[in-house]
Amino acid sequence: MAKKKTASGGMNHTERVAGTIFFLVYLLVMPLMATRLFDLLEVVLDTTIGASLRNVLYYYTLFAVTVLLFHSYLAHTSSRFLDNLNRALSTMLLGLLVFYGANELLFRVCNVLFNSRTNLNDMTIAAQVASAPRMTALIVV
Repeated sequence: MAKKKTASGGMNHTERVAGTIFFLVYLLVMPLMATRLFDLLEVVLDTTIGASLRNVLYYYTLFAVTVLLFHSYLAHTSSRFLDNLNRALSTMLLGLLVFYGANELLFRVCNVLFNSRTNLNDMTIAAQVASAPRMTALIVV
């Protein structure tokens, strides 16, 4: 008898439950509690934590929790990725080309329709880099 396919994508039951709980905490708790937690850390450590450092700590903490929760799933999918490296890299390259092509097309269409030459994403990135260039490089890495 054939094994029934599930929509889990290779995750075991524990990973699915932990992922669901983490997702709910990420959506509902983290946005409300992050500022309070950083304020508490400032008091406990007797220092100030700037906005860019808060961003770095926030996202690296999320990354670390994700790796801890899904380490076996990440190991399994990484080995599958490396087994088909040529196909994976060509798919990633095609995705990047489509993304940037669609972005450029949308920018030009909006320019024609709304006579707007401003790309808000570029302004946001430029402001982030100007305020904290080292932190921005650290986030990108």
